[in-house]
Amino acid sequence: MRNIKHSTQYLFGVDMSSKYVTLKWQDVEEDIRALADKIRASGEQFDAILGIARGGLVPAMLLSDSLDQHNIATIRMRLYKNGKKLESLEILDWPAASMEGKNILVVDDISDTGETLSQLKTWLSTQNVSGFKIACLHSKPKTDLKPDFYSRELDGWICYPWNRREDMKMLESR
Repeated sequence: MRNIKHSTQYLFGVDMSSKYVTLKWQDVEEDIRALADKIRASGEQFDAILGIARGGLVPAMLLSDSLDQHNIATIRMRLYKNGKKLESLEILDWPAASMEGKNILVVDDISDTGETLSQLKTWLSTQNVSGFKIACLHSKPKTDLKPDFYSRELDGWICYPWNRREDMKMLESR
């Protein structure tokens, strides 16, 4: 696995200072392989993969392929609305019927603060599933919720190849 350094290059005309980590598809593929290896090494068998929209959709698809688990679904939720934090996590779409009684691998791109994942974990424990574990492509060193599985820790603003346009809009608005 390559050691990713903080980028100081320009991305879409924006100077990416040392607080940004820009990942390429090759980096993502290597990290997916490492994550899939950790999940396989655990010996745990999952009946389904649940990708968290939006950031977890690409990692969920890549893990589905790597783990040969083609029962894949999505969950859509939010902790913020119109830039304001909600009192609790709002579940917008949840495939309850297809997850009933299943051992689920919940997948997201990163555990940043861990707050959303923590609230999702609490909410999932009230659902009719046999069990679940959380896998994130990456985890931040100071997150409040370490995923059960992650490829490695990264710090700073992580720029994923599938999220470039949104990241650039955010950076340009600063």
